[in-house]
Amino acid sequence: MMRRFFTLLLIPLLSACAAGVPAAAPTPTPMVFQPTLGRGLSFLARQVDAAPGLLHASPTQPDVHWLAPDNLLVEWVLQEANAERLSVTIDTTLHEYGVTGNGLLEVLHGASIDWPPGSPVQVEVAPTAWLESYTGDEVLSDWESDARLSLLGAVNASNQGDAAQAAARYAAALALFDGTGFAGSTATEQYATA
Repeated sequence: MMRRFFTLLLIPLLSACAAGVPAAAPTPTPMVFQPTLGRGLSFLARQVDAAPGLLHASPTQPDVHWLAPDNLLVEWVLQEANAERLSVTIDTTLHEYGVTGNGLLEVLHGASIDWPPGSPVQVEVAPTAWLESYTGDEVLSDWESDARLSLLGAVNASNQGDAAQAAARYAAALALFDGTGFAGSTATEQYATA
């Protein structure tokens, strides 16, 4: 009798335990097999200047290389996409210059920073190699008018665990969309591109 009671008790207990186990998520498509990403990686590979091992700033500035933000962001994308050959080239050069962040982009890797960030400082660290960092002495006062900074501010607030502030900053950034693009700083009256 006691054995039958335990059996009857065990069946609902096991069912309840099994109900709490989440279903297995489908296996995502590896990034290297996604056609759009493949075209993007191919484009980036064509932009690398072999001598310094960095992407050049633009076709109109082939001798300018931005360590951060350009090459740092590309390096992170390449790491996520498992593009080891190109990733190692850029990563090695960034490490030679000691670049691991720029005082702002770290929020994309889950770090939280003081907000608003410091003013941008652009320094030529070597001939043709530039670094933009947000470590200036002044606090960036007009960040809310720049969609890029508003979105990074939302990510930073999320990293700090402030969901309400993150949502407010995200909504403010979306309000800068005019149907064509996101407004850059009101000082430049250009669209944000990076």
